[in-house]
Amino acid sequence: MDDKLAGEAAKLATQAGELAGNLKGMAQQITDMAVEQGGNCPLSEFGKVVEKYGVKIVGPANLPGELATDSSALFSRNLLNFITPMVDKETKALKIDLNDEVVKGTLVTQDGRIVHPSLSVSS
Repeated sequence: MDDKLAGEAAKLATQAGELAGNLKGMAQQITDMAVEQGGNCPLSEFGKVVEKYGVKIVGPANLPGELATDSSALFSRNLLNFITPMVDKETKALKIDLNDEVVKGTLVTQDGRIVHPSLSVSS
């Protein structure tokens, strides 16, 4: 994700004139992922969201830091949505239905054996 090579600034990919002429009316947003190293878009501003020539230009100050938080939140939400149907509503205990389609598709081992069809070793 780092456009910086051996201390060089990020390559300038878009000229201001190109934005004004070519992207007006076509692009709604540009996210300059290299803004910390000087940016790929001359109109981006570090840590700011600006609008120029009808195009929103996002210059995130710490994109890798933001992605980790979003990825963690997405993973935890997916894990919660995966496990919630396996919890008995009354007892709050884990109750895995081995006939459930999702369980069948994700169960790898059971009682010390590989049970997933695509992973089992044919005898």
